[in-house]
Amino acid sequence: MTHLIFIFAMIPFIFNNATAFAANYSFSVCGTGDSQILLQKLAEHYQTTHPDITINIQDSVGSSGGIRKVASGECELGRVARNFNNKELQYNLKHQLFAYSAIAFITSSHLTIDTISTKQVVSILSGETSNWKKLGGDDAPIYIVNRERGDSSRTVLEENIPALNDLSPWAGKMFYTTTEAVQAVERHENTFSFAPLAVAKAHKVQILNYNGINPSPQNIKSGKYPLVVSLGLVWKDVLNQPVQEFVDFIISPSAQTIISDNGAIPAK
Repeated sequence: MTHLIFIFAMIPFIFNNATAFAANYSFSVCGTGDSQILLQKLAEHYQTTHPDITINIQDSVGSSGGIRKVASGECELGRVARNFNNKELQYNLKHQLFAYSAIAFITSSHLTIDTISTKQVVSILSGETSNWKKLGGDDAPIYIVNRERGDSSRTVLEENIPALNDLSPWAGKMFYTTTEAVQAVERHENTFSFAPLAVAKAHKVQILNYNGINPSPQNIKSGKYPLVVSLGLVWKDVLNQPVQEFVDFIISPSAQTIISDNGAIPAK
């Protein structure tokens, strides 16, 4: 009888602590910088209606880093901008595509040019063209912010501009995260680079037309603009309910509005 009294007495304590755990939940989202800012805005909106949920959008470690951290249990969700490679398939992670973003060519905001051609892109990244005057701009050197081989944005360029695959190495200074690369263009004059439109729009940089075509969602949908990256989330096994509810939100109509407002296209 004494044991039964003890068990019943403990029930409110167990229930209250379980409720407290559910009402104050924190989880992390790590991976590519291509969707870091977009996920940050989605998380901020979600937390306005879920104040007891804390979503930590970590700084970029790339798609590969995000996949590894999810596989090891360091992060509940991973941000990716590509499909799994053969080695990563062994982790048996789940994948949810949630948006598409144009890869845009960007420059410092003060430059006077507004469009760039395929031939000019190759000429700049090869180091052949090193002055903006040759492109109709000011008489000033071109500083290049480059990305490492395997970066998702660079991969999109290589797949769509075959001549870039013959360049080794690409000209310019290497940056290893999307955010740092775009910030470098924002801070330094006469600089050229490329990045997902959803990231570029959050910084004071100039977004160029490519072969005369604007990298708008409308031109992506119509197929006129060819440089596009896929943005997704990955996770391991069955998600805890608060994390699953955030994933469900990401593909909801209200989230799709936020995605569209930031220059990306919601995945259907």
